[in-house]
Amino acid sequence: MSRSREEIEADIAALRAAKSERMLGKTAAKVGHAGGSAEFALASLSEINAELARLQLELAQVTGAKHGLGPVRVGFGRQY
Repeated sequence: MSRSREEIEADIAALRAAKSERMLGKTAAKVGHAGGSAEFALASLSEINAELARLQLELAQVTGAKHGLGPVRVGFGRQY
């Protein structure tokens, strides 16, 4: 079952906020208190970017709009 446009856009907004917090160092990986501690696994920026790209493709399929990601071009050496 496909998701609605609003659900996908909400997920994209949440991921962008998480990416911003991660880049600014506002995300805690470990939380502790007197009774113990909990450690969380953080997603890497490449994992967040990959999920954002997947969500943008999903949104484009739902809306019929262009996804704006363009083709992937791999290059070696200096790019002019």
